[in-house]
Amino acid sequence: MPQPAALSARFHPAVVQALSPRSRPAPKLSTKNSQGERWNPRAPVAGARRDVVDRQPAQLSATWQVLDAPALLATHLDQKLADLERENRDLDAFAREVAHEIRTPIGQVTAIAELLLQRARAHEESDLCRWLELQLRATRCMGETVQGLLDHARAKAGTLNPEWVDLSALCHQLREELPLASDRRAVRWTIQPGMQIHADPVLVALLMRNLLSNALKYTAHCEHPAICVRMNTCGAGAWSVVVEDNGSGFDEARAQRLFQPFVRLHDPQSFHGTGVGLSLVKRIVDRHGGWIAAHGRVDAGASFEFSLLPRA
Repeated sequence: MPQPAALSARFHPAVVQALSPRSRPAPKLSTKNSQGERWNPRAPVAGARRDVVDRQPAQLSATWQVLDAPALLATHLDQKLADLERENRDLDAFAREVAHEIRTPIGQVTAIAELLLQRARAHEESDLCRWLELQLRATRCMGETVQGLLDHARAKAGTLNPEWVDLSALCHQLREELPLASDRRAVRWTIQPGMQIHADPVLVALLMRNLLSNALKYTAHCEHPAICVRMNTCGAGAWSVVVEDNGSGFDEARAQRLFQPFVRLHDPQSFHGTGVGLSLVKRIVDRHGGWIAAHGRVDAGASFEFSLLPRA
């Protein structure tokens, strides 16, 4: 601010006196509020500090939520995943119970149909035999479907008990157990000796039974049916098992559909089945943390390659 001496040389003395700080009285502060009550001007305004303090937790909470959003999202997803897993376990348990309840009456109907078919054949009743054969085929198909559902539930329930399995010996055993129609040509089997894998023995037997029965089924119309089981080693402990045949094959563009439940790529009139075998194979492989791939061409055979180890 200009000093009075400098101002007096340029302005009228009255103006200089008006602008001088000493000429202006200090402002008086009122000691009463609008209601006429006295108040201490040095005291904090009532509610001001409380308002600031009250706002701090909310602001800090909002800031913390923004900074901790990934952790909150992960916790939410984990909870949702746990809920879904629990619901899946409940559904599997329900499927097992229903399958057990249905399997008994199906077995009874099948037994009665077989008995009636024997009597009809003894009396040479061709029409009755034909109808009973259709009924027997339907009940057997239903029984296989129910068994497939039970196998699906077993493949997902319980804990894995891995141990070393002689895969070559298992394949020879399954080869003898698999049913073979009397009117079909003999199959040329090639099973590589000395194959050993570390897996749950019950589940791997179920896996190989489905792959071998699948190969056996789709070579039924071949003139010289052949099925081969071999192992590839890739070093560093990696391996894969290949089951291949020279049967009817499939369109490889639709290969991924093979592993979906109740999906069939062939005419059911030509090849009987339930459509759950390969989906069961996929579930067992997934349970071990492995992978499976299908390759084939129409009328040129098929091969299924799997490993129970993660893909490198």
